[in-house]
Amino acid sequence: MTVEDFEAEWAQAAADYGLQDTLWWNQVYGKKEMWANAFLCEKFCARYRTTSRCEGINSVCKNFLESKHSMLELVQNLELLVREYRNNELLAQFRSIYSESVLTTSLESLEHHAASVYTRAVFVDAKRELQSVFSVNFVGVRRSLTTKVYTVEEYGHPGRHIIVLCDKNMGKLECGCNFWKIQGFPCKHMFFVMKHEHLLTIPSSLVLKRWTKEAKSLDIYVEKTDDGGDRWFLLRHGALHSASRRLFFLGAQQVGLFVVALDGIHRLCATLESEFAKGVHPTNSKARGEIRDPIVVRTKGAPRGHKRKASKRQCANCNKPGHTKRTCTDRRPRRGKKARLDTFNSAEDEGQSEEVAELDATGSNDQTIVVEEVFGGGALHIP
Repeated sequence: MTVEDFEAEWAQAAADYGLQDTLWWNQVYGKKEMWANAFLCEKFCARYRTTSRCEGINSVCKNFLESKHSMLELVQNLELLVREYRNNELLAQFRSIYSESVLTTSLESLEHHAASVYTRAVFVDAKRELQSVFSVNFVGVRRSLTTKVYTVEEYGHPGRHIIVLCDKNMGKLECGCNFWKIQGFPCKHMFFVMKHEHLLTIPSSLVLKRWTKEAKSLDIYVEKTDDGGDRWFLLRHGALHSASRRLFFLGAQQVGLFVVALDGIHRLCATLESEFAKGVHPTNSKARGEIRDPIVVRTKGAPRGHKRKASKRQCANCNKPGHTKRTCTDRRPRRGKKARLDTFNSAEDEGQSEEVAELDATGSNDQTIVVEEVFGGGALHIP
């Protein structure tokens, strides 16, 4: 999409939805150079957008780091994190160098060259563009000196012409879609022109070294200058540390080897100190303070709820834990409706016993009357 197409579609959308006077709409339009593809078509971002790289690193760090770690644990886990990164990179490089991709398109020469040049991950994306060549239609071509000007269009978008410049002698290709400037590998329009020109390989001018298998060539890591800064000090320190690991391993095997290694280290340190005292000074004169564990601070978000301790079950009679009312040894009078009912029943039983005692003192006729009153039924003759 060109800038003119973007402006036309933006104005059409504002008219359709009545957003001309909306504050948010105007603010977004004022920052169009930062997010619209029409203005970012010539900006190479190495396939990263906004904070995706930072967010990806944070998500990986969360698997190794915790807020309760001490300074020692922090450094150790960061080393594990770096090892994980290097191991993944090593595996990806091994697959790119020693694995062979399956060729599926009819443009075998171009596909084979792309598979031999690009890494495995980049080749997957480049192959997708190579497969999309069949959706590109030829419109016309004209010559300008040594350069051919191709006019093509995509299937489903008639009338939207795309210009591709091709200089076969110089090995240069330029496309109006600016896909190569953004992604770093040829687009389907370029592959279409390569097919039309019967090119068997991708021009070297279109192959970025950062996407190739030779991106980690040792030549670019050769130390050419030394500015005396902290960066070079850390590089030398890391190199010496890596080189001395074999010494530590062998010296720790036996006591005799340990003594020999320790004496050699002392002699070497004495030699280096004498050389250092002749005029070599530290590159960094900043005061080095003592490093302590960081202070643990409260994290953001709602506080964690504290679990309440479960209370022990208490007796309903004496309100003491450890037993129930059935096994309670304290015979205290119970409270409540049931307690009142038990009191009433006990009082009624006492009244019945007193009336029966009176029957023994009186005659049988009186006994019959009393029994009828007590039980509320027929006469019961008690001998």
